[in-house]
Amino acid sequence: MAGNPIDKYAAEELFGIQSTAIAFADKNKKIVWFNQSFKKNYGTGRIKGLTINDLFNLKLPDLPLAFKSQKSLIHPLPKSSNNLVVTPLYTKAKKRVLDGYMLELVAITQSTPDSSYDAEILQRNTVFQNELQQVLILLDNESSLDVITQEIILRCVNTSNSDFGLIVFQDDRNKLDFLFHDPNNFIADSREVEKTANSDFSFISKWLELNNRPLVALNKQNNIGFNLAQALNSESLIICPGFFDKSLLASIIVGKSEGNYSSLEINQLEQFATLLSYTISNINTRELNAALESRLLQSQKLETIGKLSSGMAHDFSNLLSSIFGSLNLLRKRVPQNETVDRLIDNIENCSVRAKDLTKGLLSFGKPTPKRKELVKPSVLTNEISKVINQTFPGTIKYTCNTEKNLYDILGNSTEIYQVLLNLCVNAKEATGEKGTIDLSVKNMTIDNGNISTYPWLEMDNYVCFSVKDNGSGVEESDLQKIFDPYFSTKSKDTGSGLGLYVAYGIIKAHKGFIDVSS
Repeated sequence: MAGNPIDKYAAEELFGIQSTAIAFADKNKKIVWFNQSFKKNYGTGRIKGLTINDLFNLKLPDLPLAFKSQKSLIHPLPKSSNNLVVTPLYTKAKKRVLDGYMLELVAITQSTPDSSYDAEILQRNTVFQNELQQVLILLDNESSLDVITQEIILRCVNTSNSDFGLIVFQDDRNKLDFLFHDPNNFIADSREVEKTANSDFSFISKWLELNNRPLVALNKQNNIGFNLAQALNSESLIICPGFFDKSLLASIIVGKSEGNYSSLEINQLEQFATLLSYTISNINTRELNAALESRLLQSQKLETIGKLSSGMAHDFSNLLSSIFGSLNLLRKRVPQNETVDRLIDNIENCSVRAKDLTKGLLSFGKPTPKRKELVKPSVLTNEISKVINQTFPGTIKYTCNTEKNLYDILGNSTEIYQVLLNLCVNAKEATGEKGTIDLSVKNMTIDNGNISTYPWLEMDNYVCFSVKDNGSGVEESDLQKIFDPYFSTKSKDTGSGLGLYVAYGIIKAHKGFIDVSS
């Protein structure tokens, strides 16, 4: 066996009769020698000539990098209750050259198979079955994910004799959320734990996905999960993945300040992780179905309202025709008088507004073809300002600033009016009917100088409308969803979630852009 590292050592004399399971591999990671303890731990089958990867079915993403390190690599083997310790062997020359590897199988737990041990196993299994049954009963009676997950992590900590536990939830965008169970305040800084988890969990998740089994993380350098174990000040951690339909939904993490975990404890935690993934998937599906049902009901309501409003609009139109006819006769027959003229003008103005509302009802009940025309922005803002000043409470201070010589807009005046009025009404509600609302209008030209700032627009002349208020604002997490259909930050009684969605569609149809900031 010239050229392999075993030739340089009296391996048989040094390691042959040791109880520790030891083997050597050459620099290509092929096994060249092993003692009897190693063979006994590994089991039957060929060992010599196999690579470390093939022998233990390793799938570490950074295995080549780990083997280039001068430190040992510790890899858990839960199925055999062992840790695999791989230590690179280097020559003593000035320039150290990798010559091979020494492998050790170190038991995770030591136990004596006697009657007292068997009795303890039986008792722990009984406790586990009772805890599992309690969780299953809870699933039938409880629909809150928070309540169920708190109960699951509580029982995980109790059955595994851990000092603490936490659940790491993972969404489609790999965003992490945390649920801690730390009754004895063992975790000194939960924020530091979250920071470490956010930094390391992408690698840990990949390991879990590749191996599809729990990770035993020891507080030892080069061990996967070492940083997390150190942040939690634990000697050992168990990270159990909760998969559903090949997607990692959450991971259960429990830890001990002293000691390691037995195969029984790991197996029980696996069952809780499976139950957790099922629970998350089931509740998510239930909530999705409820949301879809609510949207369908909302659509049916809107359809019904549309039909009713269309019929009402026709009746109102007939009544308004009568009112306008009577007004014309009244002007001719009543002697001219300043007070009377003012009252007739007021009736006529209100009737015109009622006519506009009727058109809106007809459009809502039965959408009309989109007719394009040249729209004067200043005319729109004057009409909006008139409505706001007449209908908004006096506690709201409204200002309108329009630039001179505004560009004409090729579009539908009714739709643009609808968008602006919607934004102003939203601003009124955001201020709690006590604050300020500013409507400003200005020209904007997109050319080579600023096209990079507005890549979604073509180079052309535009009119920019801006509605600003000093209300409560919108949460940062809601800004990205604010134009989604049926999404609303208002209460269920006042918000349909369609106003800004419709506004977004109208502006896009006019080849424009709408944005929000808070």
